[in-house]
Amino acid sequence: VMWLSRVKGINDKKLDKLIEYFGTAEKVYKAERDLLFSAVGSDIANAVCQSARDGSLEKYIDEIKKDKAEYISKYNPYFPEGIKNIDDRPTGIYYKGILPKENNILISMVGSRRCTEYGRAVSLKIAGELASRGMVIVSGLADGVDSYAAIGALNNNGKAIGILGTGINRCYPASNQTLYDEIIDQGGCIISEYAPYERTYKQDFVYRNRIIAAISRILIVVEAEDKSGTFSTVDAALNYGKSVFAVPGSIFSSYSRGTNRLIREGCAPLTGYEDILFELGISEDESDKKEQKNKENLLIHNMNENGKRIIEFMRNEPIDMETLTAKTGLPVGVIQSELTVLEVKGIIRRLPGQRYIFIL
Repeated sequence: VMWLSRVKGINDKKLDKLIEYFGTAEKVYKAERDLLFSAVGSDIANAVCQSARDGSLEKYIDEIKKDKAEYISKYNPYFPEGIKNIDDRPTGIYYKGILPKENNILISMVGSRRCTEYGRAVSLKIAGELASRGMVIVSGLADGVDSYAAIGALNNNGKAIGILGTGINRCYPASNQTLYDEIIDQGGCIISEYAPYERTYKQDFVYRNRIIAAISRILIVVEAEDKSGTFSTVDAALNYGKSVFAVPGSIFSSYSRGTNRLIREGCAPLTGYEDILFELGISEDESDKKEQKNKENLLIHNMNENGKRIIEFMRNEPIDMETLTAKTGLPVGVIQSELTVLEVKGIIRRLPGQRYIFIL
């Protein structure tokens, strides 16, 4: 099917017609021209015959092996359930890593490439909380919200899926190559409908957004400007009957105009991971909540007094060094030392501009 889908002139309908007529792509590959002509006409018959003889199949197989990728067609029973039944589903997908299982709950998270500190913190926190509860986080691996959503999942020993708008061999942006590799190493996968070394175009990034929308049960929009490309994913999700959540933001932030508008137009506001559990009909075990709270309390209990004092002033919002020094009354050297310890323990996270946020 991989080979047949790449024959010049073959589209989804003609592919279906050939498979229905011959039974398998292998039989199409071996078919005589006269038999092909009776099924799809002369132009396609000639193209199929030429491709079957010019070594294209062997070339495509070598490219996949070289890139250590796999291919699965829409006819395969293990083809991802979410994209199997949409009208504009891909003929097949190339992937690296482990495809999601049928019982996995997939949640897509998208948003601005130039997200604010607020968007970064929300992406990391929500993705981490959902991933720690067994959900798989899907994104487009773009800069900004997409990247932080994947990082949030991985940081909490969860799984992530990256949907590319480029060939499966190419990580875009290139700066996310480490993240690309970590997603695979941690049991997730990278997916693309484009073959290794296949030329792709700017519009392919928009077109892949339908897969981000379709493959998941729920789409979360963290931050989006009023005319953000994110809305192509939102439109696709709504078209497929998916639930769309938007994270409320400041009325003064241009990066929240899009999400605030979505809420105004009827999308559910996301105020915490509990909203997603409620939408899915999942009742979180009280013992799990209690265990998590006990872990947090134990970590804080084992801090020294300086650490506890610092945490007290950053529970509600990010805080910078100058403000922290003024509020705690502690010397800068002591604060810097404590912040390093708290960051290593995963209790706080450093943000740009020497600001810190409590993340438990």
